[in-house]
Amino acid sequence: MDGYFVHFLAPEGIEPMPMDIIFVLDKSGSMGTTKMNQVKESMMTILDDVKAEDKIFIMAFESSLHYWKQEFVQATPENIIASKNYVNNIRSGGGTNIDLALKEGIKRLTQISGNKGRAPVLVFLTDGEATSGETNTERILENLKRENEAEIPIFSLAFGQGADFDIVKRVAAQNNGFGRKIYEDSDAALQIAGFYKEISTVLMKNVSFNYIDGTLYDTEVTTTKFNTYFKGSEMVVAGKVKDLNKLQSGLTVNGTGVGNREIEIPVPRMWCTILPWPPRPSMPFTTPTPPVTTRNPSIMEKLWAYLTIKQLLKDKDALDSTNKIKTLNDKIIQLSLKYQFVTPLTSMVVTLPDQTKANPSEVQTSEKNGETADLAGLSSIQNLLSARPMNFPSFRLAPVQIRRTTAPPLEKGVAAQVIKQLMIMAPRRTLVMVSRALPRARRIRFTTTTIPPFTTRTTTLKTTTTTISSRPIVRKLAKSQIPSFGITLPGLETPLCFDLPMNQSKVYNLMSSSSPAKVFKMNGRSGPDMIDRITVTEDVQTVSYDAQPTDASKTPVFQTLLETTSLVARNTPLGLQFLANFPARNNDINGILALFKDYSGNLVSSDILIESGEFAAYVNIESSSGTLTVLRATTKEFGDGICYYLDSETLQQFYTNISQFEMTS
Repeated sequence: MDGYFVHFLAPEGIEPMPMDIIFVLDKSGSMGTTKMNQVKESMMTILDDVKAEDKIFIMAFESSLHYWKQEFVQATPENIIASKNYVNNIRSGGGTNIDLALKEGIKRLTQISGNKGRAPVLVFLTDGEATSGETNTERILENLKRENEAEIPIFSLAFGQGADFDIVKRVAAQNNGFGRKIYEDSDAALQIAGFYKEISTVLMKNVSFNYIDGTLYDTEVTTTKFNTYFKGSEMVVAGKVKDLNKLQSGLTVNGTGVGNREIEIPVPRMWCTILPWPPRPSMPFTTPTPPVTTRNPSIMEKLWAYLTIKQLLKDKDALDSTNKIKTLNDKIIQLSLKYQFVTPLTSMVVTLPDQTKANPSEVQTSEKNGETADLAGLSSIQNLLSARPMNFPSFRLAPVQIRRTTAPPLEKGVAAQVIKQLMIMAPRRTLVMVSRALPRARRIRFTTTTIPPFTTRTTTLKTTTTTISSRPIVRKLAKSQIPSFGITLPGLETPLCFDLPMNQSKVYNLMSSSSPAKVFKMNGRSGPDMIDRITVTEDVQTVSYDAQPTDASKTPVFQTLLETTSLVARNTPLGLQFLANFPARNNDINGILALFKDYSGNLVSSDILIESGEFAAYVNIESSSGTLTVLRATTKEFGDGICYYLDSETLQQFYTNISQFEMTS
């Protein structure tokens, strides 16, 4: 798509390779009682998953080395029980000689595995605090690199709050593995559930994707070589295509299997599916597709960027050269800002438009660069999010500043609100990560950076700091921020939403049923902004309901079901908002909420585009007669989610005049 490709490979039917596994366990004094118990719990879980054809070796270390047995043993049921007994009897004490333990582990694996067609793996369990022998992290890594010429994968588990996760992560990244952190105040067995299963079955080693020369841009492709392929995982290659014909001519994937047998997986010709970009709607359609005025990267290009960033972050962990690390950092930041990914080197900045600021007594703004601000209480943030304007705050990524502040993790309830609001604001398929945010304490110091909305190039940044009162902020919202009506069509989960040019104090037919099964009529009186009163007649009973702008409970004011069509009315700060759900076409319904009763719908593309500073979506709607219409919509908040908002010009295709819905006195 759009000049980028992705290949996913998860081959099946390959005989698993027998494994030689060495467990290197830290039993130093720093492991203490809690961490040592967690290591034991972890080993009980892991040993239960070792396969009978595998061989195991257990080595505990502090300042010196201690062995369960002097050689690798087959993982028979008897040996698994004996190994568990050995682990349970380990006692902590002494220094931590990580350098000695890792070199010895790699040496033992190199001696036994060689070229016998078995898969060697080292599992390293520690708190990562080197206190004995070589204690310099860079020299430990350099020594390990020299020892591990066979590129044996190392998988690391770091235990405890004070664990030096940096060295644990770098040891794994430098040696074709990954690191995980086990937290001290939690159940270790639960935290490592699935960890060993990820690495317990090796299918192939030394896997390479072999493309014809000239197929790809070499500098814009992710890794094509994989040290070890584990069952249940997949190998992914993504990049920019130089010659599509060569890409479609096929490729081969080679690797080594059981008994050092060469495995070749041919990928046939014309195996790639070519997708158009920008996406084109199906034919026929009555309204021409509007041109895309702002180039939005395709999902394939964004996937390539995402995989490239992940690979660069892992490569960076394996480096010890300051200059090389800086080069990778610059590239990661460049890609992150261009494709809008939050990474350890970038941060998300949300900037509220001017009209959302409270009065001067509640908000004080300083334009001095680098100044900090006070944030008091969580309720202000909750109000800030729930009262967010519909023209969307601008949000962009910026490089993380050198100066950092600390804050405890987000309270669970508030975290959910923050993530939910960011998901509403963000384009689909955009990765959003919220790592550290609001405090449990009453006040913290923090700095926010304002970036011009929807900029795509680096500019001089302006720093704005804001003090927000802990009292709830009451705002006068603009009508454009709250759509009046929403309709969900068959095939379209997200509702279409809209407003009509209603006259104040006039009464309109919102929905009525002509079905003989049930007499139903809902009329609404238009207030200054939205409907402020509804009168509902069901069979012979008539009841009126008034809008309650101060009611923030979101409890339905009124709801009913007409055959398969449901109708709900809820309070908003400006009046009543209505949602009609049509799971099937219903020609017995009339009124404003029946504008699209004869239609079903679907998205032209699942991507939401950025056009003229708005999030835009294109929707196909099809009438019962087969007429297809393409609608351009913008995204707005609606209830607890979003809707596709239709402007007045688009809406005029579906009704004659607002007077057709007016009720005579």
